[in-house]
Amino acid sequence: SVLWSTYSSHNQWVSSIMWSRKSEYSFVSDSYDTLVKLWDTRSLKASLYDLQGHEDRVLCVDWSIKQLILSGEADNSLKMFSFKCVWVWV
Repeated sequence: SVLWSTYSSHNQWVSSIMWSRKSEYSFVSDSYDTLVKLWDTRSLKASLYDLQGHEDRVLCVDWSIKQLILSGEADNSLKMFSFKCVWVWV
């Protein structure tokens, strides 16, 4: 296999990544640094967005069918990100 590209922006371990179901260029990553990051493979310099709202390690991330980003935190909370607002469930 051949390394295609490297993305560096998180300050701690990356917990998971998930490709968008709608865009071949978009993926999200989460990390112990409390951030969820939205990436575009056409831009290698930095993540497009740093989605903030977690206070503890982020352990998992996924896309919903409607392109909302869901993430789970070590404090047992779930956060749902859209590009307009953030909802939090505990």
